[in-house]
Parts: sequence; structure tokens; C-alpha cells
Amino acid sequence: MKTRTISFLFILTILSISCNKIPKDKITIIDNYVLGGKANNFVKEMDSLAIKHARFTRKTVFTSYNEITDENNFVNAFFTNAFNLSDFKNSYNDNVGIYYSLADKNKQNIIGIILLLGHTNKPQYIGEVSGLNNSLSDRCFYQDINKNLFQEIVKLYANKYGNPIESEKNSSDLGYYIMHNNSLILNPNFYKNGKYYTWINEYIRIDLFTGIPSATSLYNSKGYLDVIASLGGDSSTPLIADSSKNEAQCNSYGFIKYTLTDKAIKLLKLDSPAINEY
Repeated sequence: MKTRTISFLFILTILSISCNKIPKDKITIIDNYVLGGKANNFVKEMDSLAIKHARFTRKTVFTSYNEITDENNFVNAFFTNAFNLSDFKNSYNDNVGIYYSLADKNKQNIIGIILLLGHTNKPQYIGEVSGLNNSLSDRCFYQDINKNLFQEIVKLYANKYGNPIESEKNSSDLGYYIMHNNSLILNPNFYKNGKYYTWINEYIRIDLFTGIPSATSLYNSKGYLDVIASLGGDSSTPLIADSSKNEAQCNSYGFIKYTLTDKAIKLLKLDSPAINEY
């Protein structure tokens, strides 16, 4: 009788765990990051996964030492090289995705990850700081990548998650993300059409926005060609790629957003996100 009682209690325990937990692999996303963890453990978890961290510049041109020492001109962030495909990189440029975490409304747990997609390039140092061009290793982050790379990313996700839901929407409906200091801003005032791809399974939703035509970058066989200008602001006049020079169009403000589904949030006993709180 005692043995049967213990066995029965053991079975109940297993059933209880199955009903309230989700298999870890079902909520594991890029770089093996697992959604649903504690927000205050985010940095520790990223470090344990050996996810890279770097300081990126927010300015394309530095003209004084004051600008170089102003921390507001830099962003410290974790990033992924998962999209740095060999056909779209060189010694000057890398294609990266900068991590931003999406917490629940009580800021206790991570229920989503936003990856800002872009490329790196060297900033320019002129005037009194012109002598630093070859001595500083900081890279500038542009929110632009080769339009063709977006299509390769779609293929990668389709191979893993199946065919997506494809739609074209006005970006003002959902907004686009820009970096502001070390935080992320959802800017809803951009009236351009863009293509969205969505994958939804039982526990995770993935949204990929492939951006809008870039006004700051083009791409050719030597890498990215970037307009020297302040980062941020609205792209009004897209750059036109010259096919005779083997140039390719770039798109701006692309991102990938992973979020737990309502079912996953309920099973993990988490709170839904506050509206537009990223």
C-alpha cells in the first residue's frame, strides 16, 4: 500500500509539471535563448550563452573629443551574427541583430525579444580628432541591410518554421523601431508600406519586417555605401541602386520580433506586455 501511494503521488507530480510547464526547446529562439526567464537575469543569461556584446556608435562622423567622450553617442548592446551570411559581409561590414528584451507589464519576466537588423561600418573622425581614424575600434550601427539579405533570412525561417503569413502593411500601423541612447523607441509616424512575414506556432510568434527603401545605404561588390549623416529620423528619398555598378538596394528599419503566445504566457503564469511598452 505504501509503495502504491508513493507511485500515485509521483504520477500526480509529473502530470502537474507537464500541465504548467512548456518543453524548453519549444520556447528556445535564436542563439539558444529561452523566453520566459526573469528580467533581472537577462544579462547573466546572455553572458552564459556567450552572446557577444559591444559598444556601437550612434554617430557616423565625430568632429571633437567631446563627442567621443559623450556616452549618449554610443549604444552598449548584445548582438547576434546569425545573419552575417558570407555573401553579404566583408572586412569592413558585418550584418548584425541588436538585442532588445520585451518584458511583461510588471517587468518581471522576458516574454519577447526584438532584434534590430542592420550593418556595421567605421565612423569617420575629422577635424581635431582626424588622427584617430586608425586607432579606435568602435563601429557605427546603421539600421540598413541589403534587400536581398532579407529574402535569405525569410528562406532560413521558412525552412525552420514553415511557410509564413505574408502581408504588406503601412508601417504607420505597427510603427518601426529606432535606437535612443540604450533604449528602443517605437516610432509610429512613418507612412511607408513594408512587407511583414509572420510565423505562429503553439508557443511562439515571430514577426519579420523587411523594412522600407533606404535613404542612407546602398550595397555593391565592395560592401555597404553609406551616406555620412546623423542616424535616426525619417527616410524621405530612397537611394537608387545603379545596376550598371552592380549596386543593390538596402532597406531600413527591419526587425525580427519573437513573442510568447497567449497560451504560453498563461502556462508559464506570466503577465501580458503593457501596450507599446518595449
